[in-house]
Amino acid sequence: MMNLSKTIRTIILASLAATMLASCAAPTFNMEIARPEVSDLKYENKSSESHSISVLDKRAKESKFSEGTLKFNILIDGKNINEVEELKTALAAELVNRGSDVKFTSEGQENFKLDVVNFKIINHRTNGFTPLITLTQFAGDLWVNGEKQRIVSFVKRAKVPIWYITEDGIVENTYNQPVSLVVQDLATRITQRLDNNKISDQAIKTLVDEINNDKTDDTTRYFKVYQLGFSNNKSAIPYIINYLDHRDDYVRLAAISSLGLLDAESEVTRLNKIFTSAKIWQDRAMSLKALADINTPEAKAIVDAEWERVSKIAKPDKEAKWNKSILSLYR
Repeated sequence: MMNLSKTIRTIILASLAATMLASCAAPTFNMEIARPEVSDLKYENKSSESHSISVLDKRAKESKFSEGTLKFNILIDGKNINEVEELKTALAAELVNRGSDVKFTSEGQENFKLDVVNFKIINHRTNGFTPLITLTQFAGDLWVNGEKQRIVSFVKRAKVPIWYITEDGIVENTYNQPVSLVVQDLATRITQRLDNNKISDQAIKTLVDEINNDKTDDTTRYFKVYQLGFSNNKSAIPYIINYLDHRDDYVRLAAISSLGLLDAESEVTRLNKIFTSAKIWQDRAMSLKALADINTPEAKAIVDAEWERVSKIAKPDKEAKWNKSILSLYR
């Protein structure tokens, strides 16, 4: 009888333990995001040539658009997102707005295509009192007349929730804005291969005046600095350098990233100094990404050395893991 009671007690305790574990399972949050915004960036010359580009999903089957410490089910218009189709639509709108006559298809064509290799948003949150951090990343192979170019985009954002994890401010800052920037980044890379259109020198000066205006808020300033990078005009480089030490974290990141977007070969030494001596991880990481974009022999040597270093670490810390994740986008 005692053995039976002991058995029953064991079963009950095991059931209670299983119930408690199940209740501790991480919840899945539905997050409704907006479609990427079309920028107000206007290039100087309009392209007269029409192009048709195929966009093909070449990601691994197990790839997920949303990953990280929190589980999000990403929705648009109440439906599960088809991120590659949304990307295609947003890219077409962005390029048309900049003056390029481009149509995107899902049909395979070898002379002009974009193979999507990686497209995801990785979230990280330590506890209920810390910011939600997102690392939005894209990697793809742009093929033009048989020549392949790896294009990579990476945007880091963070915000502390006030009430709940899917509130409007969180969605806007950590999901909507980064995805819009990725689209604008890719549109810039595609334009460089199509016709290398750019914004005018006067438009650069107008942007700089807006950035330097004391009445401009930091979020607007952040996007305007990125627009200098999206300009395809290297005359923006001396202005961008002025924002590398900006007090706002994200304005700095936009400036560092923009040097990579503009292939600022003259700034490799400056970027390497940020990579080796910046106090904040995100500055070091973004300078590493910019060096990978520039890809001169000097820049490539720095990037390859860091790849070799982080690849050999048996128990990498958070920075080593994230640096390796960024560099893997180029491989």
